[in-house]
Amino acid sequence: MGRNSTVGFLYTGRVGDEYANHVIGADGFLRLSRSKTFSWQALASRTAYPEAVAAAQGQDADPFSGYALYGNLRHDSRNLIYSLSYQDLGSDFRADFGFMARVDTRRLTLNIHPLIWGKPGGWFDRLAFQVVGSRVTDHQGKQTDIEGRIGVGYNGPLQSALQVFLLSEKILYQGVELERTFNSGYLEMKPRSGLWYWLYWEAGDAIDYANARAASSLLLNPSLEVALGRNLNLNFNHIYENLTLKGDRIYLANLSQARLVYNFNVRCFLRAIIQYSDVKYNPSLYTFPVEPSEKGLFTQLLFSYKINPQTVLFLGYTDSGIGTANIDLTRASRTFFLKIGYALVL
Repeated sequence: MGRNSTVGFLYTGRVGDEYANHVIGADGFLRLSRSKTFSWQALASRTAYPEAVAAAQGQDADPFSGYALYGNLRHDSRNLIYSLSYQDLGSDFRADFGFMARVDTRRLTLNIHPLIWGKPGGWFDRLAFQVVGSRVTDHQGKQTDIEGRIGVGYNGPLQSALQVFLLSEKILYQGVELERTFNSGYLEMKPRSGLWYWLYWEAGDAIDYANARAASSLLLNPSLEVALGRNLNLNFNHIYENLTLKGDRIYLANLSQARLVYNFNVRCFLRAIIQYSDVKYNPSLYTFPVEPSEKGLFTQLLFSYKINPQTVLFLGYTDSGIGTANIDLTRASRTFFLKIGYALVL
C-alpha cells in the first residue's frame, strides 16, 4: 500500500468430529514518517468443541465466537527508541493452530529505550538504557498483572554484550496475588571466529507455579559454540535452576544438550543431538504427590541431503529414556523416520 506500507490477510481452519476452529483476520504496517511506524492486527475466531471436551474443560457447549486486537506505535531514531502497544484478547477467542496460553486480557505496554553511541576504537560501541511498564486487566476491569523493568546494556569490542535488568511484577495466579522482584541479564562474547559463548541468569524472587505460591530461584544458562575445523561444529547448552521456599529446596533441575553437526558440503550434513535431564524434588514441599527424582535421556541422529533447491531428504533415528528414584534410566521409545520435503514454485 503505497511505498512503505503493507496490508495482509490470513485464515486458518481446523476441523474434526464435532470440532472446528476457524480464525480469520487482517494485519497491516503503516509508515507514518521516517522514524514512526504503526503495526496492527485484528482477528476473529469461531470455535466448537465436542460435548465431552467442553464439559471436561469448562468450555461452552455451543459454537462460540471471539476476537483479538493488537496495535503498536513505534519510534526509531539513532538515539531514542520508544513504543506504545495495546493487545486485547477476548475471553472466547481461540487460535488452536497457534499457541495461545491465555485469553480474557487487555495489555498496555510502554517501552522507552535511549541509546548512546561510542567513538571508533573506544571502550564501548553502544550503551543502551531501557524502561518498560506493562499493565494487564481482564474484561471486567480487574488488574491481573503489572510489571516494571529497568535495564542497561553494553556492546563493546570482541562482539561482546552485557545486559542487566531489574524487574518487579505482581501476578494474579489461580486466585492468589503473587509479587516478585528479581534481577536478570546475559553476557555474550565472540572473541574470535568459530568461538562464541553466552551466559543468562535470573536471581531473586520467583513463583512456584505448581503450588501457586511465592518462592526464590537461581537460574543459570551457559552456552558454548565451537567450530572444530571448517566442517565440524559443536554446541553445548546447560540450564541449572534451584527453586527454594524459605531456604528449603523445592526442586533442583539440570538440563543439558550437546549438538554436533558435520557439514559434508552445502547440500549435505549429519547432526547428532544428546539431551539429558535430571530433576530432584522435595515431596514434602508439594501439595500433591511427586517422585523424589526424574531423569530423561533423548538422542537423535539426522542425515539431510538437498537433492535440488526445491527438494530435501531427511533420514533419522531418535531414542528416548526415562527414569525415577526407583527405576533406572530405561528406554521408553525409539523411532526411525524418512522425510522428503518438496517446495512448489508457483
